[in-house]
Amino acid sequence: EVYLVDGSTSRTLTLPAVKEGAYVKVILSVACGGGTTVTIQAAPNTVDILGVLQQVNIADHSSGGTDVGATNDDKVVFGNSAAAGSYVELVCDGTKWFASGMSHGGSLTFAAS
Repeated sequence: EVYLVDGSTSRTLTLPAVKEGAYVKVILSVACGGGTTVTIQAAPNTVDILGVLQQVNIADHSSGGTDVGATNDDKVVFGNSAAAGSYVELVCDGTKWFASGMSHGGSLTFAAS
């Protein structure tokens, strides 16, 4: 499943129940701004989201850093200033989600409830 999400308003998207082979891609169609965030939440919140997320600086396209998911991380969060086109892909092995993604201009991080 692919979702185009407007980041101009804070919102939380809940992932479907874990199922081997499940796939979700979230793309920001409108940037996060003015303190808004888009959160992708595992359900239930005891399901881990692991992987690597990359942030890129808009000004010079240099690395803005990476974040690595860890045990107990159950959210992925696009933060303020994440540009349109920023994305995360999630694949499930039946017990947890694996995420990879890139944010241009704003944060993209894992978080725990």
